[in-house]
Amino acid sequence: MSKNVSLSSLVSDPQHLAIAHGLAAAVGGEPDAFFGIKHNPSGKGEPLYTFTWIRGGVLGQAEVVNPGNDDQWSSPGMSACLRPLADVQKVDVGVDVTIPSGTTLDHSVKLKVKAHWPDKSGVILDATGSMDGNARPALEKLIALVLDRVDR
Repeated sequence: MSKNVSLSSLVSDPQHLAIAHGLAAAVGGEPDAFFGIKHNPSGKGEPLYTFTWIRGGVLGQAEVVNPGNDDQWSSPGMSACLRPLADVQKVDVGVDVTIPSGTTLDHSVKLKVKAHWPDKSGVILDATGSMDGNARPALEKLIALVLDRVDR
């Protein structure tokens, strides 16, 4: 898996390993694309991280929550949901185009998509905001894979 989110600042080494093992079990093998978001939790049960991946025809999303104590051996809570991409009913696409200034003709195009499933659940992948330059390509790959699964 590519590294696009740092785990070290919010969790201890044993907790980091617990998250890695939990993700490996949920993903089930090498993902086609993988992206993580670090949150700023303040209390027990609040999200520490959200991870999204695609493996084969399945989009997975896992949330890791704050265990709420200072015990480095207390495992953070983790839950995951796997959704078949073949069942996506529609994808809403938002586009943010930055008009270049000066003489350059390079337009910056950033996408935000929301995939909808029959059970009314949805997943939002938003690359329109500011983020670390190393993280953006991973998120853009996820978006491209979701869009590739939809007849356009």
